[in-house]
Amino acid sequence: MRATIHGVTKYTPSQLVFAKDVILCTTMEANVELARQRREAAINQNNARENRSRVVHNYKKGDWVLILSRHLDPKLQLHPGPFKVLSYDHSSGTLYIQRKHYVEPINIRNVRPYYGPKKRKPQLH
Repeated sequence: MRATIHGVTKYTPSQLVFAKDVILCTTMEANVELARQRREAAINQNNARENRSRVVHNYKKGDWVLILSRHLDPKLQLHPGPFKVLSYDHSSGTLYIQRKHYVEPINIRNVRPYYGPKKRKPQLH
């Protein structure tokens, strides 16, 4: 593992740590700043790819959300809901929704805003 070239940094761990190539037994000087820049570029690229499918929405108390159904073609699946947002923790990205008779914490990555007709309270006759 110390002799395997990392895909992002283009250096082996032994080259970065010991300034030595363990296979050829030669000394070498790794450009640590270039390796850091490559890692940072890879992180930014991964974040951009991950956030491409994200729906930007500022959740607040009283909003309605649908829970995402996983493992199916997005065009063919139905999402459970809508569920009412009781509160939102901005620091952790956690919504607290009313689901039947209990409050469920759920991450904003697992929900989508609901824009359809609002759910009404049942009429008592």
